[in-house]
Amino acid sequence: MLIALTTCSECGREVSEFAASCPSCGNPMNAATGAKEAGWHNDPNGKQSHQAYWDGEKWTGETRATPGTTAGNTGLLTALKLMMGAAAAVILGSFLPWASLTAPLVGTVTQSGMEGDGVISAIAGVILLVAAVVAHSKGVVSQALSVLMILISGGIAFIAVTDFRSVQTLLDTSEFTSDGSISTSVGVGLYLIAIGAAVALIASFMVVGTRNKT
Repeated sequence: MLIALTTCSECGREVSEFAASCPSCGNPMNAATGAKEAGWHNDPNGKQSHQAYWDGEKWTGETRATPGTTAGNTGLLTALKLMMGAAAAVILGSFLPWASLTAPLVGTVTQSGMEGDGVISAIAGVILLVAAVVAHSKGVVSQALSVLMILISGGIAFIAVTDFRSVQTLLDTSEFTSDGSISTSVGVGLYLIAIGAAVALIASFMVVGTRNKT
């Protein structure tokens, strides 16, 4: 009985058309075609420490470190951990005071972030946190996700700057703050939002940088 052979698209060796994978390089085979099955495969650019994703028809551009290795992946994991911390800071800051006002007889009154833009920043922080956790578990970040991280981080930074300016404007224009009878200050929550946004932006660009190196 003659066994029909096909050519492995990974290493070029002849393989039985009934083989589930190439016995030489382990490349998954579609019976009778030799085509790659959708999934992670050896990097077509020859980087042995990395794998690339094949969707069944073409390379998608997504890469990851070969399982069992950390080459090229340490920087990405570090950036994603920074992103998680930044997202947690944003979420926490959204619930803390963003501004406080102290006046005679009244005492100190604080305004929580949830009474204003804190709702938006909290939602953005949750999205960043979930995205970072999922990406960290997979060890890979798609181009679309890395761009989304930058946009969300930038949006949070915009909220922080806008609300900082609002508090400062209140300080500059209030006739009561000039004589010292009423004092207004930025709350710890807004500071936490600003720090979280800055770290998230740095982490986002770190993610892009590690993708460009893979």
